[in-house]
Amino acid sequence: QAGAPATQVRGMFARIASTYDLLNHLRSAGRDAAWRRVVASPIDVSSTHVLDLCAGIGGLGLEALGVKGSAAAIGRIPEW
Repeated sequence: QAGAPATQVRGMFARIASTYDLLNHLRSAGRDAAWRRVVASPIDVSSTHVLDLCAGIGGLGLEALGVKGSAAAIGRIPEW
C-alpha cells in the first residue's frame, strides 16, 4: 500500500512528540541541552535570521532564539 510507511512514521512521532523532549533530556543527562548551546553559541549576532532544518521538536531553533531574534524551523513535528 503506497504511503503506508510515511503514515506510520507520522503516527509514531505524533504519539511520542509530547514526551520526546523530556525523555531525551533525561536519557542524555542534560547533554542534549549542552550540545544545543554549543551549536548555537557561534551564531554571528550580526545575522538577521537562523534556519533550523529537520528541526524535530524545534529545540535548536529555540536555543538560537536566545542568540538571535529571528529563527525558523523547517521539518518541525507539527504535533509538538
